[in-house]
Amino acid sequence: MNYIFIGMMIFICFIQAFTLGLAAKPHQQVILENTLPKEYLNHPDVRALAKTYRQRLFQLATLFSLLSLSLLFISYESVQLTVFWLLLMTSIAGTFLCKIYYIREMKQLITQKQWQPAVEPQLIDTNLILNKNQKMVSVRWLYLSYLPSLPLSWYTLQVTDFSTASILFGSSTLLFVLMLINHYYIGRIPAKSLTSNSNINQRYNDLTKHHWSYITILLNWLMLPLLFLPVFMTKSAGILAYALIIVYSCLVLFLVFFTIGYLYSLRKKQDQLLMQSSDFRYNGEDQYWTYGVYINPNDPKLFVPDRIGMNIGMNLGRTAGKVAMGFITILLIGTFFITVIPAYLYDFTANPLKLETTETSIVLSAPFSPTATIPIDIIESVELVEELPHPLIKTFGIATDNYALGRFTSQNRSIYLFVDHRSQPIIKIQTKSTDYYYTNKSPDQTLSLYQGLNLP
Repeated sequence: MNYIFIGMMIFICFIQAFTLGLAAKPHQQVILENTLPKEYLNHPDVRALAKTYRQRLFQLATLFSLLSLSLLFISYESVQLTVFWLLLMTSIAGTFLCKIYYIREMKQLITQKQWQPAVEPQLIDTNLILNKNQKMVSVRWLYLSYLPSLPLSWYTLQVTDFSTASILFGSSTLLFVLMLINHYYIGRIPAKSLTSNSNINQRYNDLTKHHWSYITILLNWLMLPLLFLPVFMTKSAGILAYALIIVYSCLVLFLVFFTIGYLYSLRKKQDQLLMQSSDFRYNGEDQYWTYGVYINPNDPKLFVPDRIGMNIGMNLGRTAGKVAMGFITILLIGTFFITVIPAYLYDFTANPLKLETTETSIVLSAPFSPTATIPIDIIESVELVEELPHPLIKTFGIATDNYALGRFTSQNRSIYLFVDHRSQPIIKIQTKSTDYYYTNKSPDQTLSLYQGLNLP
């Protein structure tokens, strides 16, 4: 597990450095959230400051990547998880503060050199406003991308259980709604006249709306197989199971790198268009981007294009923007506690995995894991084993170096695991349709529980 955390940390750190570093490359005559006249964009002082900013980002990425190696020396998974979260949040905060610092440095340089661009009155192009969404990919493709979730959810219900099918159907529906909202707001973003050339303005707007709507719909199409492929993996064995794992991994990588590459190509196309114009109309927006995000209480728009040219930002000057940001913060904090608290219970509780017997059933339970109730009259056999079946594919639960908890499958057979991998032997309870595996932290306690079952 620590190798996975280290890999994730290194990947996230350098993706952050690359994407935030794009702010140091001129786009719409904006560099580090500050607008300059075209003749100063390649001034040695500007280029030196931008280069230093990019270097600092990659130095931070290298520093946090090296710090993540400390995970190799931590044995408790709960502490590993805590350190990973702290490193991740610190790296995000550190790179963001670095960006704010160099935004201020660029602003100071512009002020010292008196390079402030002249503010132009906003130019209204009626034709552009009327045709602002003519190149957007139709929302019908988004509706079509949702339709496969219905038969896939039905299939999941047939081969797993209601809770698993409900979770996947709910996730696919929530994803569809979020992408639908995103598509709607892309259409609502006003078309701006960035130059005096109406043809360039129209082409610039068409490019932006097309790429953003395309990526929104593509994300929904690609996320469906990522949601439902694990269901097919659980019902596969041998080469097919491994092939599906490879397909799943390739889809994840494609989703990440294609999204970044496609939006980066949009930025380059936008810059090529603007280079064809002799002027760029500056409307005095720099004052609203001093913290690297858009804060303008006088702007009624909730979503605005970012200044890198690759994404849509939120107006934190509006109440709705502040509420959304607060919700995201609460969600991140909640995710931290939801993932860390169970890990501490497993690592530092004397007996987190429980086996209890009643007159009619055996109950297996663990903190924050689904409980398994096994009626005694359907049990076919109980025995002690030294190993778990292979390969194991998780359907719902936790699988770490030390613990396996929840629902799994192996060779088309349903399996419930309540296992500490460091403890042997393992109690195996077999029924006609499902196998259950259990260990206590203490091997002696596992043996005592097995001897005390006294099944007829």
